[in-house]
Amino acid sequence: MSHKKPILVVRSVSIEKLSAVLDACVQEWPGHPVYVVSSPNRIVELELDERVDKALPYIVGASGFRKPFDWAEALEAVVFPVGNRYGGGYANVFKAFSRLKAKSFYRAAYSKELFRMRAFTLSLKYNVELFLEKLFVPFGVISSFLIRMRG
Repeated sequence: MSHKKPILVVRSVSIEKLSAVLDACVQEWPGHPVYVVSSPNRIVELELDERVDKALPYIVGASGFRKPFDWAEALEAVVFPVGNRYGGGYANVFKAFSRLKAKSFYRAAYSKELFRMRAFTLSLKYNVELFLEKLFVPFGVISSFLIRMRG
């Protein structure tokens, strides 16, 4: 039985893209158990993957990844698979998992390359994206209205 702390992977990409992340985690942290947090409808599929030691359900809900994930166990790392280089658009996911007791946090850019992130950066990214959303959404609504008026 391994006494190494687990790696927690937050599935925010498709199962197909997650495969490369799981390979990277197994290579980066050999012998560490790999846990994957996912929507309940993917748990059975993840439990069949030999690289996954435990699949944990997380109900996203209508507001997305807005509620914090509650997990008391200490972790070696938390890994966020993202579909772009810097994790743009994933700040709510970072925020929901940023308070976990983890030695380190990583984003898996393009769902494969691991880049270390600080917990502070996760929180800052969330606050900046939330500010920008509040700032620019009204412009999108107005421009959409104007386009419909012209059409």
